[in-house]
Amino acid sequence: MTTVHIQDPPPAPCQCGTWLQHWRNFSVLPLPIHCQETSCRERPELGAVVKSSDRKDSDCFVVPLCKRHSQAKTGMEISSFSMLVSADVTQNCQREK
Repeated sequence: MTTVHIQDPPPAPCQCGTWLQHWRNFSVLPLPIHCQETSCRERPELGAVVKSSDRKDSDCFVVPLCKRHSQAKTGMEISSFSMLVSADVTQNCQREK
């Protein structure tokens, strides 16, 4: 499990429309049934931009969370099975093909 903090403010939204759609577009997994906060059983409604407190770099990632957890301003535990998608849109949705 990786402790992450909600990036405040999140980076500007990308051309995918929403961060949840961004996650769907670049994840190799289907949308999880539950919010990716380890103890939550709500359905994910939003893609939240997060930053790992375990990493030394400043990379931001998108993870599917429920509405309550996507608005959290404190750290939380994210499932170790979560698929983190880069929020750096220059590395995925804005990359030239």
